[in-house]
Amino acid sequence: MPHTLPPLPRRLHPRRLSWFGVFLLCVGFVAVGAWMIGSGEATGWLVAVVFGIGALAALVVLLPNGAYLELDADGFVLCSLFRRRRVYWAEVEGFGLARIPFGTMVGWDYRPGYGAGRRRRAVASSLSGFQAALPDTYGLPAEELAALLEHHRLLSSQGARPGARLGRAM
Repeated sequence: MPHTLPPLPRRLHPRRLSWFGVFLLCVGFVAVGAWMIGSGEATGWLVAVVFGIGALAALVVLLPNGAYLELDADGFVLCSLFRRRRVYWAEVEGFGLARIPFGTMVGWDYRPGYGAGRRRRAVASSLSGFQAALPDTYGLPAEELAALLEHHRLLSSQGARPGARLGRAM
């Protein structure tokens, strides 16, 4: 974690090259699906539709303001596919690393008493060990992003309890 941090608000974006690769991969599978349809295979429709949706989602991430993570003094705004969601530092118990089969994500737990989405949080916790997680690392290593978020949470005016689960593998 660097000693001097950029001032808030700070907006982080997903890596464009990675998402462009996802887009190209999906377009390739759409072409395979179209070839399957042309060969009389009905499953080609499923391939073309599923990967067509994936290509559209990747394209939206590539658009300006289609996806980002914005940090400010009150918390962070998570934007995915143009849908914004605000999380306040005061709602978060701590940030850490969620190890999942295809990589590492930054996860967080809400403070006790936070009432929204109990069922969804329970499912997420059983899968990753955290009640919620970011869909991307926004151009940073997961460890660095988790440390950055935890740093800002601890600096927030609401205060926090020390001993967050930073760096704990799931």
